[in-house]
Amino acid sequence: STQSTGEEIRVEGAIDQYITNIGAILNKLDKGNRLTNENCQLFLKIERNLQLIENLTYMSSDNQNYTVNFKNKTILRLLYKVLSATLNVIHNNKGRKIKLLNRSKNLESVYDCQFGVLRMMLNLTHGNEYTCKEIGKYDKMLMVIMEIVLFLPGVADPKHTLDCYTLGLGLLINLLGEVPENRKLVTACKFEESPWFDACEDELEMRAKTCLDLLVDTFMRFHTRSKALEKETFSEAQSLCLR
Repeated sequence: STQSTGEEIRVEGAIDQYITNIGAILNKLDKGNRLTNENCQLFLKIERNLQLIENLTYMSSDNQNYTVNFKNKTILRLLYKVLSATLNVIHNNKGRKIKLLNRSKNLESVYDCQFGVLRMMLNLTHGNEYTCKEIGKYDKMLMVIMEIVLFLPGVADPKHTLDCYTLGLGLLINLLGEVPENRKLVTACKFEESPWFDACEDELEMRAKTCLDLLVDTFMRFHTRSKALEKETFSEAQSLCLR
């Protein structure tokens, strides 16, 4: 079965190697959060290793637990660093275009890496109270996930906005649904000093809102956007049928 194959691959040391690879690549990233060709290629390499771990942790609680516990929970430190790095690069380089691998890119590899983290964490936390608790306990991890959900859709292009909502909110559902302590930690999050508010038209009003208020607003925006997309898709399908 797929699960037993994944466990056999884990025993052979694959997960150890992928986590070690991510750490080594992270150390090469530009600390100034610049959007360079070299940095973008490093983000792509990180995303590839995340995808391999994602595949091995799918529906396997043993592999999920092993990944989190490897070398004193090294993966949590690395995931937090990757999420923080991608957020910083996106915030510092909004709207800037670069040339990457002979193609015009607009933060594409950075978003791919960030979403790779969220997808892998979705697998890590699927039906697993232990991993949800450990991720929630890691200092500021819930806050950085909340930043992606609350603020990134406001600056992301339409191509990435839906992923911000679906992956970010999906991960929060796992983390908050499994562990009551995580719900308390989320309600305690404060964003008054967040630089992301600078892009908001109603900045002062937004800064005054509680974390729960911001989360409710986000759910409502996601709901509205999903309905609009559904309506648009239906209209396109209907027009095709009438041709």
